[in-house]
Amino acid sequence: MHSSRPSSASALLCAAAFCLAAVPGVRAADQPTPVPSPAAATATPAAADLAPLAPPTPEILADVAAHARSGDDLWAYIKKYSGTDDLTGIDPSLDQEAKMTKAREIIRDKVAHLRPAVDELLKRYPQDAHRWDAKLMRVIFSKEENSISEEDADKAFHEIADAPDASVDSKRQARGALLQETLEKADPLSGLTPEIEKQLAAYEKDFADDPVGEQFVGLRLKLLQFTPSKINAVLAGLAKSPNKATADAAAQQLALRTTPVDLKFTTLDGKEIDFAKLRGKVVLIDCWATWCVPCIVKLPELQALNQKFKDKDFQMVGVSLDDDKAEVEKFVKSKNITWPQYCDAKVWKNEVSAHFGVTDLPAAFLVDKQGLAHPVDPDADLDAEIGKLLAVGSKE
Repeated sequence: MHSSRPSSASALLCAAAFCLAAVPGVRAADQPTPVPSPAAATATPAAADLAPLAPPTPEILADVAAHARSGDDLWAYIKKYSGTDDLTGIDPSLDQEAKMTKAREIIRDKVAHLRPAVDELLKRYPQDAHRWDAKLMRVIFSKEENSISEEDADKAFHEIADAPDASVDSKRQARGALLQETLEKADPLSGLTPEIEKQLAAYEKDFADDPVGEQFVGLRLKLLQFTPSKINAVLAGLAKSPNKATADAAAQQLALRTTPVDLKFTTLDGKEIDFAKLRGKVVLIDCWATWCVPCIVKLPELQALNQKFKDKDFQMVGVSLDDDKAEVEKFVKSKNITWPQYCDAKVWKNEVSAHFGVTDLPAAFLVDKQGLAHPVDPDADLDAEIGKLLAVGSKE
């Protein structure tokens, strides 16, 4: 994924949503994160413990007051603490746990200063040009604190989205939050309804340069999981979207479903994986990382699958989105992972996972005997899915 760095408001909200987007080796520095993000719940395995719910200290309150001489001064203070430079400066030689710990400390400090600063701006300068940005931040903080009802949060988001003098960025984030909630509540059994598609299309038209379009493609696919025959037609339409991220992601996903995988790479143990030579086999591609707790939780299931199907026309391949090959090799050995693993230490720019458009972990793909890739829902019954693909063309 390629995008510009988030604005100061976005960066703050990333921190509030506990997205460690700028931590090398944890999330890529340019990983786009809408607010609320589809990936917010998996940005870190211990997201909730980042929220400092204690009242601000007298020292912080005095610091905020000292920068409240004007709305502009207070906004400059907010921008200072919503930046991400200190996150990108975390020592890259630290292991993953130490990076996460340091990032949590930095974000706690940021949020501890930002919450009272936002409140002060809204109290002292209710007509300031940045009041809508501040109101958006306050809603996000309140949601993280569970101190605002869903109804009141939605009301505030609508107010911001409809405000004539709100910034384009605030409108985008408010509408994105409302749309995100709609998508999260949508029932996959009802599929991608015309009303939901209408809302998505309107958002992507109004915010053509917003990288969140890529994630909205993935959310559409989840709503189409029970009507797979419609997927290619939907993707073909989305490939013409005015939102570039949507169009690019849709075109990529359509190509995966209609063009045999043509990849060749060398795994950590020196084994060559050539998908052209794997035609006739079912291949499970597991994208994971040592810092991804849900990935590790799935490990016993993957080990059982590998054991069950190892004597069939089946191959499993791991793709690690870590930044340290040696750490991955050590982890693989300690967990007795026997299938080949690829890691180029490029994290979210991993060349194999990027080919499949991976933006969240865990992620998995099944490549059928014809070489066509099929994204797999994280909650799917992999045993059954593999069995179905193996049965195609089988003489047994």
